[in-house]
Amino acid sequence: MSGPSDCADTDILGSQYPLCFKIGLTWEEDMAKGLANISSPYVCQGLCDQDDECLNFTWYSSIAVPHRNFCEFFTSEVSEPSSACTDCISALSSCTCSVSNHQTCDTSNELVLQITPNVISEVLCQDHCARHDTCSWYTWYSQTGNPLKFLCILQESCTEKMDCQGCSSGPANCQDTKLMPLPAACLNYNELNSYTRNAITPTHSNICGSTSECTDYTGASYAHPDWAGPAWYRFTGSAGSMIAQNCPGEYICGARFGGYMTGGHPKVYDGEVERIVYFDYNNGNHYGGSKNITVLNCREYFIYHLVDAYNGNGGYCGV
Repeated sequence: MSGPSDCADTDILGSQYPLCFKIGLTWEEDMAKGLANISSPYVCQGLCDQDDECLNFTWYSSIAVPHRNFCEFFTSEVSEPSSACTDCISALSSCTCSVSNHQTCDTSNELVLQITPNVISEVLCQDHCARHDTCSWYTWYSQTGNPLKFLCILQESCTEKMDCQGCSSGPANCQDTKLMPLPAACLNYNELNSYTRNAITPTHSNICGSTSECTDYTGASYAHPDWAGPAWYRFTGSAGSMIAQNCPGEYICGARFGGYMTGGHPKVYDGEVERIVYFDYNNGNHYGGSKNITVLNCREYFIYHLVDAYNGNGGYCGV
């Protein structure tokens, strides 16, 4: 008979974890943050996933020296860990990187390798795929699946797409984010590229016509030159590369009330997320009102579904 010397630490055994957890490896880069008294790699992963900056984590077990039950966050580009460590487990902030309900793998027109019932989580379905010699994609039906529930379908490829209820499709390995399908909006957006909306541009007379300020308001004669009404937008060129996330102040980025986003940017696998944009002239007063927007991470850039700014006096600021 065989077993660990301390049964309290059986969770360190590799067979206990899905293949997305790498045993005995970490990253060479310096950690961005460290958390003590973290009881398991799952807790460490959950905390990393909630952190806007964390992309990867390493957890050290209760027998690790010198830091026991310690969680490290890394912000480097997604990659395989390659540096050896003892009594440690590393993974991405989330094992899965799937799309749900829309643009999922068409299981009726793709080669199905295996169908497994009673798979209670998406991570387990992904792990079935990762352990299969020829599986590169999976489709998993959750409890809300219709007509299928808790069903795991392994596939060789995912070129045909479909819509489904309660299902998710993703690659066997999320280390290569290029495998992840991009939402259609990532390829069909308008550009915000005018210098007038950059956070370093002060508002001045005649910047957007005959008035002293610009706006992102449909039909206004003094709208930013790149504003085309409610739609998906990407910040680019002289406007910057993303929306501002700190209050720019009054009479900046071409408008009276500069718009900035709160809540942080999503990761690729988060899909569409809701955020709030405030239009302020001083930190925290929200005098210019607020608008709800939608944000998508398109791997190399972000896109935002923006609506008309508040009362014709606000504009979305780029950085």
